This record gives sequence, structure tokens and C-alpha cells, in this order.
Amino acid sequence: MAIEYEIRIDGDLLSATARGKPDSAAEIRRYVGAIVAAGLDGKCTKALLDERELEHTLNEGDIYYLAEQYSAKVPGLARAAIVFDSEYTQNVRFWETCAVNRGLSAGRRNKSPFSKLTE
Repeated sequence: MAIEYEIRIDGDLLSATARGKPDSAAEIRRYVGAIVAAGLDGKCTKALLDERELEHTLNEGDIYYLAEQYSAKVPGLARAAIVFDSEYTQNVRFWETCAVNRGLSAGRRNKSPFSKLTE
């Protein structure tokens, strides 16, 4: 099943909801590319991505490549919160580590991801 997603912009906030299982890393690149393009077009400084129904099942090589590409395209563009199914915590943490090692500022918070978006 391919990824289905919906992107909305409200002022400087981009929100997106994604669901499904990606067929390939190329499909994830298209999804991320659509989010980045919409954020740039809308001059968004904040993003909230609901990926609770998206399966994060790529292999480590693809995860590394995507983190490298993402961190090269979006440094400093926006603050983002990504909400995902806890089943995929290991994959998401690996992505985060790779992205941070490539210069993207990322981090986990113990409080609600919404708290900084409303400041």
C-alpha cells in the first residue's frame, strides 16, 4: 500500500497527516519533498506531522540516506514535531541520530509536541 497524505497550511503552520506503508525509499522522498515544497511555498516556520498511521519500515541504509538528504534541504527552515506510532521508535531514533549528525537540529521532548508550536 502506498503512502497517502494530506497537507494543510494555516498561517505559518504546516500540518500533514500520512498513512500507509511506503513501497520504496523513493516514495518517502516524494512525500518529504511535497512537505518541504509546501512549507517553502507557504513560508511556514512550524510543522506538525501526524505519522501515527504511517509504517516506518525502511532498512537502515535507506533511513540513513533519507536523513542525509532531509538535513541538507531543510536546516533552519522550520520547527517540526513528528508524531509516530511507538512501534517504530527504533527506526525513528536512528533517523534522528543520522540527521543530527548531518547538522539538522532535532530532539525529543517529554512534554507535548504541541507546546512549542503555539508559542
